[in-house]
Amino acid sequence: MTYEPTTPRSQPRGFRAAIRAMFNRRSREVTTPAAARSSTITVKVVEDTHLFDGDDGDTLWCGGYTPIDEDGSFMPISEHEASDPRCIYSNVAGVSHRAEALQQKCFSPGEQIILRPEPTNAYDPNAVAVLDNSGTFQVGYVPAALSGRVAEDFRNGSPLSGIVISEFRLGSKRGKRVGLHVLLAPHGTLLLSVSDAEGEDEG
Repeated sequence: MTYEPTTPRSQPRGFRAAIRAMFNRRSREVTTPAAARSSTITVKVVEDTHLFDGDDGDTLWCGGYTPIDEDGSFMPISEHEASDPRCIYSNVAGVSHRAEALQQKCFSPGEQIILRPEPTNAYDPNAVAVLDNSGTFQVGYVPAALSGRVAEDFRNGSPLSGIVISEFRLGSKRGKRVGLHVLLAPHGTLLLSVSDAEGEDEG
């Protein structure tokens, strides 16, 4: 995966620097696990770092990127779409049950994740676990609304993997991590085309 962060002018300088550091501390081009370089997937994103009030009244900090469409409009996570139709934009379900794993650095924005179907899962034969790139820590599951689609891709010989695209923390960027947004994609090379706050590509 290749990351090309820009500097959105609408974001505080300290937040911008923190997010750029998270995405730039590794190699600028890696491939998804066990990948064949048969295709390159490009997803348009914008840096999105802000504070907001959660449903339970807590103040949450969001840091990372959000997919945008060709016109530069935010793509809501409820639609699970990105600018490349082969990608899925999703949250990770069940992270509150794996709070210790969720705090691991391997789930920081920019880190790769792997997916592991659980066809013998007693509750849902379409369940798909979300793990860090080494397969050591499970942080949750693909949401039920998407698990059937993702499990079917695996059964058809078209497995997906992905990256963490943004994180949510209590109060500030130093708070406890409470949620993740991810991009899921077929094995291959994933490029993030990062636009500035006014929708202009860096190049």
